Amino acid sequence: MKEQDNILKKAVESLKNSQVPPGPSDELTEETLEKLERSSGQPKTVEFDNRTCFSDRISVIKGLARFAAAAVFLIIAGYAAGRLASPE
Repeated sequence: MKEQDNILKKAVESLKNSQVPPGPSDELTEETLEKLERSSGQPKTVEFDNRTCFSDRISVIKGLARFAAAAVFLIIAGYAAGRLASPE
């Protein structure tokens, strides 16, 4: 048992003292991307047609918010007019 602990301690010490690069090598990254591209049969970039811009979505939401605000205002105005016009 002590012999196994000794081996483990040596392995831990050797890992602590060794220099490990901060990520995969450039070669490995390139090879992986090439293999993925070959296996998928698709190009690296994909172009999207008929894409809606984020600013277009915001303008649609603003339009809906204005419409909702106008509807709420008309409902409140109608309620107030009904309350004021009704006999007590």
